[in-house]
Amino acid sequence: MRRLANALRNRGVTRGDRVATLAWNNHRHLEAYFAITAIGAICHPINPRLTRDQVAYIAGHAEDLGVLFDLEYSDLAAAVAETRGKLLVNVALCEQSELPADTPANVVPYETFLETASDNASVYESMDERTAASLCYTSGTTGNPKGVLSTHRALVLHAMTARTSDLFDLRPTSTACAIVPLYHAHASWGLPFAAAMSGSALVLPGLQLDGSSIAETIQSRGVTLANGVPTIWQNLVTYLGSVGQTIPSLKRIVVAGSAPAPALLKSLENDHGIEVCHVWGMTETGPCGTSGAVLPGAAADTIEKKSKQGHGLFGVQMRISKEGNKHCPWGEEHIGALQVRGPYVISGYFKQEGAGAVDSDGWFTTGDVASIDREGYLKIVDREKDLVKSGGEWISSIEVENTAGSYPGVSEAAVIAMPHERWGERPLLLVVPTKGAAISADDLLLFLSGRLAKWWLPDRIIFVPELPKTGTGKVMKAELRKHYSDVEATA
Repeated sequence: MRRLANALRNRGVTRGDRVATLAWNNHRHLEAYFAITAIGAICHPINPRLTRDQVAYIAGHAEDLGVLFDLEYSDLAAAVAETRGKLLVNVALCEQSELPADTPANVVPYETFLETASDNASVYESMDERTAASLCYTSGTTGNPKGVLSTHRALVLHAMTARTSDLFDLRPTSTACAIVPLYHAHASWGLPFAAAMSGSALVLPGLQLDGSSIAETIQSRGVTLANGVPTIWQNLVTYLGSVGQTIPSLKRIVVAGSAPAPALLKSLENDHGIEVCHVWGMTETGPCGTSGAVLPGAAADTIEKKSKQGHGLFGVQMRISKEGNKHCPWGEEHIGALQVRGPYVISGYFKQEGAGAVDSDGWFTTGDVASIDREGYLKIVDREKDLVKSGGEWISSIEVENTAGSYPGVSEAAVIAMPHERWGERPLLLVVPTKGAAISADDLLLFLSGRLAKWWLPDRIIFVPELPKTGTGKVMKAELRKHYSDVEATA
């Protein structure tokens, strides 16, 4: 890391300069995270699953002066170079022998880039804790993404919280596996920073994230803690069941992106003895804002509590705002706009875009509709843009999805609104069956009718082989709405 920091400085990278990365979870990418920020520059990870045009837009908006990239993302790195012109740094994260013959002359392999650099620690900057360290752009699936700039102070405070039992529960004897991509939400939800702070071992699994590969990684490395979206854990559980295997070293997982289905929670905790910690957050909140750890005195049904989004982490305040009441009391009857503030919640977007998202008192409006129960547990009802408004009443797509997901044979479910002549909108349920499962739409609807209000029941159920997802595992509902735009409910 010191050699990379010196190599960057030798190329003219200075405090405040943005250096992009286009890479997956590997040791060179991790080294870049620490080396770039150590000299006061800003590490700017770009999601390599975005389109070439989106990457070009983000690099141009950030005014990146360099890029470090995995070879499989050479075309995206070329888009950065084309957009920005001559770069101070254009480095392929590989050795000289791995560099393809047709590589542009201005691209340098990583190990060659480090060869002549000193490992003198004097390159490390002494800087104010509020110096910018990381720039991460929000999802580019709808409209232009916005940049979230985090300071050294914010990253350190987040890591201090993330290492506790509320989240990763790290100690020097822990072996953590960062399954969430390093490019996502300030380095895999801040896990690499928390692991370094705690002295924990860190496993980087790369691109092999199927159930079999994850199981092999956990077994061979003795992983005790891992993070990932629910799809990762559903694939793992399915694989373990198919081969009759267990993973005794894994004691805890942290899940975010969406709520794990109750059936998945029960399988992980009851069948495999893995404690599940469900957290909520977004790039703008650092990213982790809550913890699903069950508190003393909480309701006896821990599965119900863990299906919610959790209580606020230390320093993070949450409130529900509706109908002119900016601070509703706790209670699930109060459903409204979720606002948060805290030491690592943004005070505004990069280049002052998204004006109005943060008020003068530091409250950030998340875009979620939610409630907070009397024990302080957050429940996301929906994203404002994903609610279904039927006859003037709101239907939570998340609630319908979670209920459908608890039906045997349902792997994933997504709900979107479809137009209705009388009611305005009605829910359309898209279902991905587990491999080999035969599910009847009538049987599933009967199951839902005993668990949901009648007017919440989907008017149509469509079975699909898969759901489109972002690079971080979130269902791309904008794509679903576009694809099913001509589907109408029956009168």
